[in-house]
Amino acid sequence: MLYHLPFARHLYEQQNLSLPLLFFTDLGMTYYPKAGVMPYFMLMHGEREYLLKFAQLPFVLIGALSVYLLMCHARWRRQIAVAGAASFCLLGPVMAQASLCFVDLMMTSTFMAALYYFYTQERRDTLLALLAGGLLIGTKSFALLFLFVALPLLLPRFRDKLRGPWIWCGGAFLIVIAGYNYWQNLFLTGNPVYPGQVSIAGFTVFPGLYEYARESIVAAFAGLMRHNLGWAGASVPTLAVLLPFPVLVSVAFAYRESKLLLYVIAAPWVAICLYAILVPPYYHGEQVRHLLPAYAASLIGLMYLLQRLQRFGWVAYIVPLILFVPRLDNRIVLVGSVIILAVVSGVYWVCRKFERTVYGIIIPIAAGLLFLIVWQIPLLDRVYLENRNLVFHKVYGDRGAIWAFVDKNSGGGKRIAHVGLFYNYTLRGGHLQNTVVYQSVNSPEVLPVHEYPRRRIPAPWTLPQIESVYRSNPSVEIWLRGLISGNVDWIVVNNASEAIEKTWIRDRPEQFRLIYGNSYGAVYAFH
Repeated sequence: MLYHLPFARHLYEQQNLSLPLLFFTDLGMTYYPKAGVMPYFMLMHGEREYLLKFAQLPFVLIGALSVYLLMCHARWRRQIAVAGAASFCLLGPVMAQASLCFVDLMMTSTFMAALYYFYTQERRDTLLALLAGGLLIGTKSFALLFLFVALPLLLPRFRDKLRGPWIWCGGAFLIVIAGYNYWQNLFLTGNPVYPGQVSIAGFTVFPGLYEYARESIVAAFAGLMRHNLGWAGASVPTLAVLLPFPVLVSVAFAYRESKLLLYVIAAPWVAICLYAILVPPYYHGEQVRHLLPAYAASLIGLMYLLQRLQRFGWVAYIVPLILFVPRLDNRIVLVGSVIILAVVSGVYWVCRKFERTVYGIIIPIAAGLLFLIVWQIPLLDRVYLENRNLVFHKVYGDRGAIWAFVDKNSGGGKRIAHVGLFYNYTLRGGHLQNTVVYQSVNSPEVLPVHEYPRRRIPAPWTLPQIESVYRSNPSVEIWLRGLISGNVDWIVVNNASEAIEKTWIRDRPEQFRLIYGNSYGAVYAFH
């Protein structure tokens, strides 16, 4: 709600690829890659907010199929491949993100797809590998790291793979289309990953807004190993327990195997090492979810060990069982899992009953019909809207109460200016009827951060440091002029904010009428 859905709504409203401006928060969000929000953008055309919950579900299937196909291509036993695919679906973060509006699952699944297509070493698959790599780097900037992990698999038979126009088409997609946001940032700011500053050995390659503190690689690596991947309700051990067992032990067993397979098994460690070296420690804490692709890829090493147990193939099914059992106490997860199991079993039976062409015909048609049915059931929309605000209030307290007030009282739609940090998307209402903006205090026109005078902010930053970039020399006359020219109806204020607009509003009761307030914030009508 902080930036993925506002990005999608910005694309929907503006119908162009301009920068979606976010303020009172991490300024880097405005410059993030946008390909990951495209599924949300497309679902917004259905005018049913609950459809956004389905945006990441296809990527569960993509990731599971990639794991399955990779293991089949390595000529492992089918039950091992099935257990690997099932384990991917049952990973805690995967299950959690399947119904959440993030992009980490998209990043993970496209990485697994790229890993598979690069691993096959087929010329025809190189195009698909480059397409998957393009989708990968379009999810978020950190995905560049995982593309670097997969690219070495392109080196064997490199000259042979370069033959044919499809390869050049894939390369063009990867560089030009998938890399669009990086090119956009480079042309606008002089830095493809703005606002992060890129330095090598103390030399600044790309100047940026954020200046990161560095620490030794050993300290960074040790810090990562202490992190727990249970960030999304998953009972997952630390990376130090998770990765060495399936990866290092598998590498020890697989040293006589194909060098390609050996590299694929070691890919999680390669990713962890690159993450420790290239990514500033500032992101190693709460953002450990960025390592979900490495977590998923570690399944390959684990399943390789089970593949070697020739007489005990059934042991492979213990892994998904171990992942599933801790969730049996959640009734919703249990019911959902039973439904998914029934659907998957039905699909499997149909595929076994009919010709293999059914994969490309019946399954997409059935999925499309199911989606249309869900989309067109009015009851679902009504039930969702009735419970939406109740859930917000229960989870977010008074902040959710403000969202509920705005939703219920904005009629056919209001133009709302926010002061302080909000989850701006929720202020748009259940039918996305409202437009949410930030009004600058020093310019009638709201400018992107890179157009303000250049400065550097040490990370981790504070909110006053962030606001000093774009809120210097405030003027109430300019602010009011911007509100009038922008046809603003309401102003929503965060009580915790120290913004000067709060004083301006308090001093002008004839222009700003309080219509709702609680401990979190207040809503004013602007006249």
